[in-house]
Amino acid sequence: MLNDSPVDATNVVDALRSDDDVSIISGEVTHGTGPAGVARNVVGFVVVIGGGVAESVSFTLDVTADSGGPWQYVYAGGGRAAVGVRVLQRVVT
Repeated sequence: MLNDSPVDATNVVDALRSDDDVSIISGEVTHGTGPAGVARNVVGFVVVIGGGVAESVSFTLDVTADSGGPWQYVYAGGGRAAVGVRVLQRVVT
């Protein structure tokens, strides 16, 4: 996640959600600050992908901060997402 603002972001909260067959075990990551011009990996989300998910899953990352926002980022792709999501297990029915 890149803070492309000229000011530091404070009290940054990243919240992950999905309307697909996904159980979000750990869906919120907080950062004290997001320095201006600095990119950070968002790590810490844990999900269980249900048996109703075929080959792709969609996530929305909602980001809030005291100094701006909110912002939304949408990811749609394979079962192992590229937004710092660790797949705890894939449930097969």
